[in-house]
Amino acid sequence: MKRALRRWAVFRRNLLCLLTVLQVVCAAVPAGEIHAGSEEVLDLFQIPESSEGPATLSRRGRREVRFDAGRLLHLRPGSRVRLNVPGLVEDGEEIVFERAALSPHGSITWIGTLEHDGVPFRTVITQNGSAVTGTIQRFSGTLRVETSAGRQSVLDPEAAGLDPLVDVHGADALIPWVPSLPGLSAAVSPAAGGAALSAGAAGNTTIDVMIVYTKDLVNRLGSAGAHARLDHLVALSNQAFADSGVAVALRDVHRVEIDYPSHITNPEALYDLSDNATPFHEIDALRDEHGADLVILVRPFLYPDQTSCGTAWLNGYLQTPMHADFGYSVVSDGISSGRYCLDTSFVHELGTPWGWTTIGPTVGVAEPPCMETVTACRDVSEPS
Repeated sequence: MKRALRRWAVFRRNLLCLLTVLQVVCAAVPAGEIHAGSEEVLDLFQIPESSEGPATLSRRGRREVRFDAGRLLHLRPGSRVRLNVPGLVEDGEEIVFERAALSPHGSITWIGTLEHDGVPFRTVITQNGSAVTGTIQRFSGTLRVETSAGRQSVLDPEAAGLDPLVDVHGADALIPWVPSLPGLSAAVSPAAGGAALSAGAAGNTTIDVMIVYTKDLVNRLGSAGAHARLDHLVALSNQAFADSGVAVALRDVHRVEIDYPSHITNPEALYDLSDNATPFHEIDALRDEHGADLVILVRPFLYPDQTSCGTAWLNGYLQTPMHADFGYSVVSDGISSGRYCLDTSFVHELGTPWGWTTIGPTVGVAEPPCMETVTACRDVSEPS
């Protein structure tokens, strides 16, 4: 009975999300404006009149824009969209639309590809209500799409004088206290205590993830903004897997908001999360209830307090058996004090409890200056 009720609740939630999307599309695309299959090239963004001229925003590497996923949802795959960001992007760059996805939390993620000399670069933009977040990867660097105080903008971190915080020494992984754990004579699935890893669509292995996010993240982004951001990070991770030919997909099975300070270092936060210390005392029970293979804590980036962009247990270290007790990660997200964390930090930290390191399996195209992959980063901005 409980399983049937849960399936009905999921069906009802997805139906409501679908109706919401239909309302957005109907409102954003008046009848007769552009017909499905039209070859007309649309602009990716709408540029507010206040930022048409030489606005101070663009001189700081930021240009105010408006993005409306509903306006672009009628496009068929293969349609071209103009990347129009005056002051930041020269005319002529176009993104090929690939698909759009709807999350259970009501977000729409718009996915496309921008090619440079035959090399594909990903565009992934997520919208929840008026909150928009995303990344536009280009040969010259990644643009960030952000929403702050109700205003949407595109940011060029390099032009804005921001530096990525990239760990190149492996300090983002903690070694489990393996000898202290009982029952390690045989290998244990990292999903033990949660749900077993299951085969998903197209033969993918589905990793069920529970996301713990903080009140500080909601204070910074707003409720819709926080959910848009989390949906974006999951969508970006899954796109990296798909583009790499890795038969893995993340499934966001549960989210919970907690009040946990941002000034605590990431290693300390990982210990608190793993030990179910206050305020994480219900996390293990929630993990079991929702069958989560992995748990990740997402906090707004605070530099230099957090010391890194994330940390996680290096499960399976030195060929030791993996254990569910080490299926925990912590990640920092956003910009702070002139530094920022790459959007791919999320999947990077989730990969560590699987045993992925800089010498293990690699996934996805990384963001500059991380010029290898999202699971194995080498900072080429500094001499080796």
